[in-house]
Amino acid sequence: MKKTALLMFTLLLALSSCTGDSFRDHVRRGNRNYEWATDTLNQDSTYIYEACTEYERAISRDSMIALAHYNAGNAYLLTGKDSTAFHEYMVADSLESDFTRQAHIHRNIGVLLQSEALNAPDSLKYTLLNGAVENY
Repeated sequence: MKKTALLMFTLLLALSSCTGDSFRDHVRRGNRNYEWATDTLNQDSTYIYEACTEYERAISRDSMIALAHYNAGNAYLLTGKDSTAFHEYMVADSLESDFTRQAHIHRNIGVLLQSEALNAPDSLKYTLLNGAVENY
């Protein structure tokens, strides 16, 4: 009886750990919602908020992945939450080691800071020097 109960408990524990969504699942759902929100035929703003939620869930799973922070920054930029987008871009910049991806991050920081004449030119100059293109 004890062996059966122990076996059932172990099986339930193993199943509960397998059914959780992975970091990558949340990023994929966030990307899908982001694409739907930016689609010209579909201007439903609920998708962008769902994308923000999925990216935040991905970050809560693994906060050391620059891509999740970058994507969250892009989603927050569309919602008008500039300070949150700026924070996510800064975290992504600190985690990213690839210079081309850093240039993309700096381009978006430059877009956010374009009203501040002192900070925007440095970010935009970094972007141009590192050859960022439109697609991340």
